[in-house]
Amino acid sequence: MMVTEQLKRALRDARRAAAMSSPGFEAMASASAAAIRKIAEAGANEATISQEFDARVKELMLELEFDYVPSKEERAATTRRKHSGRIDSRVGSVVIEFKQVAAFNSESQKKIAVDQLIGYMESLPSSGDGEIVGLATDGVEAVVVVRQNGITTAGATSPLTGKSLRDLAGWLVKSEQVALTASNLIGALHGDDGTLVLVACRLFDELHKRRSQRAHMLFLEWQRLFKLSHDDVSQQATIEARRSELETIIGTKFAKGDREVEYSALFALQTAIAIAVKLLAHKVLVDLRGGALPVEFARIADDDDLALGLRMRRLENGAGFREQGFTNILEGDFFAWYAHESQWTDDVATAVRRLIATLSDFEGSVLSASGRRPVSDLFRDLYEAVVPGAVRRSLGEFYTPPWLADHTVERAIAAAGIDSDSRDWRGIDPCCGSGTFLTVMLARVLGEDADGRSALRRVVGVDLNPLAVLMARVNYFINVSPFLEHDDEVEIPVYLGDATQLPVAVDVGSVRCLRYQLNTERGTTEVVLPHSIIANKQDFSLAMFHVEAATVDLDPAQIVKIISDIADHNDLTPEVRSHLDDFAGMLVDLQRHEWDGVWARILANFFATAELGSFDIVVGNPPWIDWKTLPEGYRAELVSTVGKELFSGDVVTGGISLNVCAVIASAAARHWLAADGALAFLMPEPIMYQHSYEGFRKIVHGDRQLFWQELIDWSGAGHPFHPVTQRFAAYVISSNPVDYAKGIPIVRPTLREPRNARRVHAAIRSGRVFAEVADRFSFEGYVAFTPDADRNFFAVAENLEQVNKMRKVSGFSNYRGREGVEFYPQELMLLTHIPGRGRKVRGRAVETFVNYNSPRSKHRVPQQERVLETAHLRPLLKGVDIERFHMRKASYYVPFAYSSTHASGRSPLPIKALRDSSPALLEYFQENRQVFESQTQYNARIMGAHNTEFYSLARVGEYSHVERYVAFRDNSSWQAVVVEAVDLPWGGRAMPIPQNHAVSIAEGPNGSITGDEAHFICAVMNSPIVRSFMLASSDHRTFPVRLRVRIPGFDAADADHVRLAEVSRSAHLVWDDVAEMSVIDSELDELVSRIF
Repeated sequence: MMVTEQLKRALRDARRAAAMSSPGFEAMASASAAAIRKIAEAGANEATISQEFDARVKELMLELEFDYVPSKEERAATTRRKHSGRIDSRVGSVVIEFKQVAAFNSESQKKIAVDQLIGYMESLPSSGDGEIVGLATDGVEAVVVVRQNGITTAGATSPLTGKSLRDLAGWLVKSEQVALTASNLIGALHGDDGTLVLVACRLFDELHKRRSQRAHMLFLEWQRLFKLSHDDVSQQATIEARRSELETIIGTKFAKGDREVEYSALFALQTAIAIAVKLLAHKVLVDLRGGALPVEFARIADDDDLALGLRMRRLENGAGFREQGFTNILEGDFFAWYAHESQWTDDVATAVRRLIATLSDFEGSVLSASGRRPVSDLFRDLYEAVVPGAVRRSLGEFYTPPWLADHTVERAIAAAGIDSDSRDWRGIDPCCGSGTFLTVMLARVLGEDADGRSALRRVVGVDLNPLAVLMARVNYFINVSPFLEHDDEVEIPVYLGDATQLPVAVDVGSVRCLRYQLNTERGTTEVVLPHSIIANKQDFSLAMFHVEAATVDLDPAQIVKIISDIADHNDLTPEVRSHLDDFAGMLVDLQRHEWDGVWARILANFFATAELGSFDIVVGNPPWIDWKTLPEGYRAELVSTVGKELFSGDVVTGGISLNVCAVIASAAARHWLAADGALAFLMPEPIMYQHSYEGFRKIVHGDRQLFWQELIDWSGAGHPFHPVTQRFAAYVISSNPVDYAKGIPIVRPTLREPRNARRVHAAIRSGRVFAEVADRFSFEGYVAFTPDADRNFFAVAENLEQVNKMRKVSGFSNYRGREGVEFYPQELMLLTHIPGRGRKVRGRAVETFVNYNSPRSKHRVPQQERVLETAHLRPLLKGVDIERFHMRKASYYVPFAYSSTHASGRSPLPIKALRDSSPALLEYFQENRQVFESQTQYNARIMGAHNTEFYSLARVGEYSHVERYVAFRDNSSWQAVVVEAVDLPWGGRAMPIPQNHAVSIAEGPNGSITGDEAHFICAVMNSPIVRSFMLASSDHRTFPVRLRVRIPGFDAADADHVRLAEVSRSAHLVWDDVAEMSVIDSELDELVSRIF
């Protein structure tokens, strides 16, 4: 459809809205209803009533430029009638069933008529999540029936009045418009035309080619707030995938290493989404508040470029919303850059006009025919459709299906002991995203008590993503608006803020204040404001809007006055006034350097998060982001904020690493969880098991300890976040004391049709409450307990007998596991041997090798044949080469320029020594020196003082030079093998070097382990009872390097120890014989049970 046609329709819709609210139309509708009633009461038959009704409605609809031509006697195959029926009248999604008065008198007659109408409505083609409206009438009375999302609701019988016909007129007009639903938004904005992507491409061009100073400032500060300005070189494959998908959207190949252009693309894409959300919010406001507003949307669409720019700046500033009593829906955010005079161009105007034209097709109503629209998250699916999966995964954004959010909220309410008839519980989502958990809570609150004011007090959201805050606010606004009075002044309780870093309470003399550290590209400033100014958040929000205006005027005195006017007079001591002067001076200084326009309102949001109060439930799905991928500076800020006690402190095995969601959970509980409240978060499954989360599992805040109450493990539920396959659970936490040794309940919902998981989840995706989809799952209960008195990782058992068996196995081992060597990069270090081409060069044995290469290789090291000395080449043991009691033949060989006689075997041979023994190998290293030196800071930190040459390797020590070791995998499969020297294809023997996921045990209490000792350890580790324990206390993807199995030191005088070693030796010979191994397993379990 041409854009001009859409604009004409927008103007027509505006005229219709104005006409429908006029007194003349109301009088005409009343007169028409009276005429229909008169004919019906006179005893007219059904055909006469239908004829009079159609004539009157046609005349009425002409006033709205609507040609009312209903389809008559349309055949409909219904499921409620024995034979096909015929629909009396239908216009689009509006169905009318006529009866004469004599057939619509009794309750039973009315029920028959309504059932007949419902059958006709159900026969119509599905319209997604839009609604179908039916009217059954005898000309005197009428019943309205609404069908939406497969749910049909019939209203009470009421007289046919002028209001009845005005409502019908509204439904008929809406039948021409596109229903305001999530699926329709995707179709319009991301369908064949790809409107949002086209707008994003135009905005990217503006950012890339003509970026104004203001746009540049907002872009940089968006990066900072959004935590995109990485100081570290990320090694994540997801980051590369993100870059590739952004290139596809924009249609441009980004220059290698140009992070700014990548972020510009993401900023442009988010800006396009933000503009669409804001325009939609305005369209809803127009429909909600009426009056002079209905022409506003059409005027925006029909203005010339200059006038359109003025109107968009007014929209971005939120002026229209504030005038209608909504103080903070739009606040002049980071995404308003395009509308500024310095950035507004003809091309930008064209892009915005295209969006307006597309949205003009949508209805603006927030009410359905039944009086309310089902509470829902309108923007989650749109965001997921437009923003590529790799982009969302790199940001830890896994948006939650509504049914899963509903189940999580339900478990939190139960854990908090909230009665089903309670009307005063409060809930917060501290990482609310587009608002899925908020809409789930709103649905419950508004279902209990249709009071919009109550909902605003009880349901609150916070997020650090500016776009998420915008979407959540508009979602909240759309859903709560029907329940507010026309003259209500409202602040939508969704705030931009960091759940981990809230303003801190401080005393300035005798005055209670809040302190926040504002970080901008121009430096760090400490802002201190008296607590009393935040007592009324709505007044504070409006005051900060006026502060922003005074900042533009470079008037620090006016800024101080505005703040002082809303503070308690007794708080304005000289010390506090000094802080206010500093605050005003900071804003004016930023303005003078063209670095302001958003800070006052951003600070209003941040300070508001400190005064939200406590909540009965804290729920959500926080970002799942690995600690190591965060910017170094932000990591340091978090450690100082949340405290080091949250981390296990084990540097070598990752104990100082956490997923950010655990940090957020701890901080959110500290800030907002009521004393008897409950927190329920969706977080990755490894939090139950991994050593890194030992500090988090304690969760102590001052003198208050929190306890895990219940776990709902969704790992078998068929990946509700598809295509993300990471296993996760709902963690329910409160201060109710629990004895973890006795265990807590863990429920494992399992998809009934696992082979059709993707199809099933696509079908249930729109389920708004868990009850709608519960029959898709089966539920099994287990017990999660801590088997070790000294450590708090969990294991999962079916029953008490299993618990007791596992508890015997659990404990500290006398043998220490060590991670395999980090051969970096693989493309340089992993070599394939070419047989039959060995020779001697100047007395040194050399062989021909080809370096590793893969289409997915990150490092572009050319694949080539190299002739290298074999003196320092060793077989590589990869994790996948380890089987139970067996080691596969090595596929690769690796340079290992170390000697047990040099630096205790921990530092590589010096360049001179390597040149003397293996000059060709040294040359190979030197040609690729730049690649070596690009390895991560993490590896460099591990090597420490032993990083003496550029070809140093991480995780090498004295244990790398032993005659034997036990190797086991730290991922996927629990199995171990004894490793000793193997034959080399060019002659001689050498010990394989374990890589990364191949963990080695080479030392015991008495130094290097003996052969019998190695086989004893291997037998214990491979016993069925230990394997069951490891699978029950791990997430299956990762096993702890530091063994959790209580393996005693080998005792040659203990017959059971000796026999275990003998059994292991036998198992290494018959490892692939199922019958033999079955006998061995029985003996292993018997022996292992005796030594524990």
